[in-house]
Amino acid sequence: GFALNGGYENYGFTLLRESAPFDFRIYYCRPDVSHKNHLGPRIRQDEEQGISYNHGAVNFFAADAKLKSADSFLWPYLGVLADYTSPDKRDNAFSAPIKRDILGTVGFAYNLKKGSLTWSLELARNFGEAKSEDQQFKDIEHSGYLIYTGLDYEAGKFTHYLKFLLGSGNKVTPEMAVNADEKLTSGKNRAFSCYSPSNGNLLDSVSNSNSDMLPIVAMGGGWGLNYGVPRPGNFAAGDFDNLIMPCLGTDLALSKKTVIGFYVYYLRSFTRGVGTLNAEGKHLSADLGYEADLFIDYKLNNYATLGFLGGCFFPGRYYREERDDTSGSLFSPYLRGDTQANSAYQLELSLTLEF
Repeated sequence: GFALNGGYENYGFTLLRESAPFDFRIYYCRPDVSHKNHLGPRIRQDEEQGISYNHGAVNFFAADAKLKSADSFLWPYLGVLADYTSPDKRDNAFSAPIKRDILGTVGFAYNLKKGSLTWSLELARNFGEAKSEDQQFKDIEHSGYLIYTGLDYEAGKFTHYLKFLLGSGNKVTPEMAVNADEKLTSGKNRAFSCYSPSNGNLLDSVSNSNSDMLPIVAMGGGWGLNYGVPRPGNFAAGDFDNLIMPCLGTDLALSKKTVIGFYVYYLRSFTRGVGTLNAEGKHLSADLGYEADLFIDYKLNNYATLGFLGGCFFPGRYYREERDDTSGSLFSPYLRGDTQANSAYQLELSLTLEF
């Protein structure tokens, strides 16, 4: 699903029981925050660019059960990220010095197939609390949520898709932009969170891996090294917080070996970003823009697939706002600020080997 981690490999274990009507799984991992034993992509220039990672005291637990029938399945899940990293080793978006953070996620996915039509649904909600070591600061309650639903319709060689995703986000105010606030003082984390905003170092250790609804350019959904287009929110552009995103798409099976897919996305902020102009704070537009993506897969043989993908992002009003907070404001990145914005595109050619 969309809610639990899986974007990077970590040392851990899985206990799995599979049967005809019922699958059950228990998972544990120790997120490798320091990357001393790096199992994912290694970017050697990180340190030169001032990006460093601290050791963490983090454990992740999850359990899920998949109940299956001939034409449907129900898939409830529960995950808990327990972070005991000391306050001085956190990349914390809140002002409270956090000594212990328990971020839980509970939800379910449901899939129903009737003839040529398939309906998918996923609902998830965060729970838990980040505990401050200083009583002058509020503890932080996690209350983010995510909604996803989709319809697939098969019509001969075509499969049509209609999808919708909503992820909650944290609220910011124009006063925060004027004051150049760098931290949230709220006692609530309203952003839907795969990892907690009290420790942003977990970005490259615990993240979402769902590519069913991930635009190539805006959210870095391709194979190449692309972090996505910065947008208002607590997390990276590829995460699902502070986002409303509908999608229309079509796959065409030209032959047994060739499939072409075309998808159009609209991206909008769940809560509006903020900025400044002439020393006055203002809310920014929630309109992030559109993206059109093209996929072509050609199966060379049973083991190899040649793929081409391309995407073009057309920036919305958020990126055309006039503003002078050139360093950006709280959770509202600055890109240009002169009412101009160029489209961005990405093209890739890939070879996938399966054994």
